Amino acid sequence: MLHEQVLHFVEFIPCPISQSSLSALMSIDWQSYGFKFKGGFIDDDGNAELQWDNMAFSHVDIAIHTYHEGAVDEWKSSQPERHLLRKALKSALFGLKADHAEDFLSCHGQKVREYVPDLAESIAGLILSSNDQEFQDECIALLGLGSDQDLTEGAVRSCIGEKMNRIVEMNDTKENVEHNAPYLFECERFDEDYSLLDEDDPDEDMIFDF
Repeated sequence: MLHEQVLHFVEFIPCPISQSSLSALMSIDWQSYGFKFKGGFIDDDGNAELQWDNMAFSHVDIAIHTYHEGAVDEWKSSQPERHLLRKALKSALFGLKADHAEDFLSCHGQKVREYVPDLAESIAGLILSSNDQEFQDECIALLGLGSDQDLTEGAVRSCIGEKMNRIVEMNDTKENVEHNAPYLFECERFDEDYSLLDEDDPDEDMIFDF
């Protein structure tokens, strides 16, 4: 199990983290970003410690910085610290996932991706073993492979695998999966609109940077 310390700064000065901030950290759906979160606590020095299991990365650095204390005080009456921190964390994590989808695939997405090689091999075998030349030509065209290319089973399998991985990442990235069901032969591009924040979250600018 891996332990990582969360750095907390207020007006550029290292400070102990509050219990409400730790609660916000622990309330994040870390599995959606590929992290197997096991728990967290505040150590004797007032620093937050997060525990991870089977990490894909050697370590994770998390730093929370609050500034413009006057502005924060004005917001506290309507938006508690925990709410603001949770909102900022979700924004930062979603941005990372949007830019590096394959590295921050959810735990569920990682399991689905494990089956891609075998499935791609099966589909490629079915296409190339067919006696229906018209069917083969149509599949090759839909895959975007030219008929003049060296259509080995490995090339077809690789093409199918890449498209399937792309689809897994697309379905894993968007918040509303119901509106995201691309076909294997019609792989769409990422939607750059971030619908990451809760519907009841106001649209004010963040008071945190990472």
